Amino acid sequence: CIGIGIYYIGFIVCESFFGNLVFRYVYVAVSSFVCDMVISLFSTYINVEFVKKIDEAYLARAAGIMSALSMASIPLASALVGLLTAVVKLEWLFSVTGILAIAMCPFFLRSKVLKEEKESANIQETQFECTV
Repeated sequence: CIGIGIYYIGFIVCESFFGNLVFRYVYVAVSSFVCDMVISLFSTYINVEFVKKIDEAYLARAAGIMSALSMASIPLASALVGLLTAVVKLEWLFSVTGILAIAMCPFFLRSKVLKEEKESANIQETQFECTV
C-alpha cells in the first residue's frame, strides 16, 4: 500500500519538479510496470489464500461471486473516477488517493487476521521442517 501511495504521489511530484516530458513518460512507464507487477503478485497471493480457506464444497460458488464482484467493480470505479475528474483536478485526485493508500498501511499491518495468518503459517512451516 505504501508503494501504491508513492506511485500516485510520484505523478504529481514528477510533473512539478521535472519539466522534461521524456523523463515523465519514462517515469510513468517504469512505475506503472512495477506497480502492475506488485499488484499481480498480491492478486496471486490472495487467490492462493482464497483456495486454502474456502471449503471445497463452496469453492466454485465463492469463486463465482468473487469474480463477478471484481469484474463489476471495474466499470463502477472507472465511472466514479471519470465523474470525479470532471469536478476535481486530477492532481488533487492523485494526491488524495496516494495519501489514503499510505494512511491505510498501519491498519493492514495491525490487522488481527493478518497476524493470525502469519502465526499459522509459521506453525505450519515449523511442522513441515520437523517432518522432513
